[in-house]
Amino acid sequence: MEDRFYARLRPYLQIIFLALVAIVCFFVFNFLAILGAMLIYDVPLADLTGLFDGQYADNIPLLKFVQILNSIGLFIVPAIFLALLASSKPFRWLGFNHRLSWRSLTWLLFIIVAAQPIVAWTGVVNQNLHLPDFLHGLESWMERMEDNAMELTESFLEVSTLSGLLVNLLMVAVIPAFGEEMFFRGMIQPIFTRWFKNVHVAVIVTAFFFSALHMQFYGFLPRFILGILFGYLFVWSKNLWFPILAHLLHNTIPVVAYFFYTGDLTESTVDSIATGSWAWTYALLSVFLLVWFSRNFTNSFKPKSDV
Repeated sequence: MEDRFYARLRPYLQIIFLALVAIVCFFVFNFLAILGAMLIYDVPLADLTGLFDGQYADNIPLLKFVQILNSIGLFIVPAIFLALLASSKPFRWLGFNHRLSWRSLTWLLFIIVAAQPIVAWTGVVNQNLHLPDFLHGLESWMERMEDNAMELTESFLEVSTLSGLLVNLLMVAVIPAFGEEMFFRGMIQPIFTRWFKNVHVAVIVTAFFFSALHMQFYGFLPRFILGILFGYLFVWSKNLWFPILAHLLHNTIPVVAYFFYTGDLTESTVDSIATGSWAWTYALLSVFLLVWFSRNFTNSFKPKSDV
């Protein structure tokens, strides 16, 4: 596998270059979103300033179109472009490996199911955190942004057709799973590993940026926990497919549940697990199971004689 220009850069230069490419791609795909709004959704040129500030909140197909393009432009395109500049085998360089055993996939499924209680519990803890009084204005702004994001998410998920469900899965599960894992675990985490010369620090720092870039303060902790989990799945397996599949499954569960139960089952289940009197017990059990399942997951990559 031949190393090219990008792979030979120092880690801090790789991060700077990655950030610049991501910004350029983001603006290019924003332009494509504007063009698509004009040509496909017949948005007048004079009204395009309202495309990204919620003016078209009642035009859900348009907003989904914009969301999909932005996700592709911000995560997938920069990762593939820089991988091409890094290696003659770009997908191998990103960490894609065809070695997927049913044994490893089974333990991966158990890991994601076991992670749900601790993720839900940290989400409740996060929502109860408050900034100092002198930052009350900032906190109020973040609460409004969070409420608006929640309303928009519910609007996205409220579909009644199979085609609507498939579009939601593409937007919420498939594109984020591939794009964000290629960008964060495939690109950023290996750079931080070389930079800090410590894989654990690299996993944690990458998870921090993974959560922070979503710009959702009240969802920071659960997303941070997931980022750490996805990071270690990549470290243990040395295969980007595993964090991608874990991310895909985690995002698929609420989309499918919302479709079949219109949010009722999802909300009541999460509330009972994360806020009930036994919430901390579920969280501790979740951590215990995660450790156990993760150990079995790592053992699944060893020859049977070594397990």
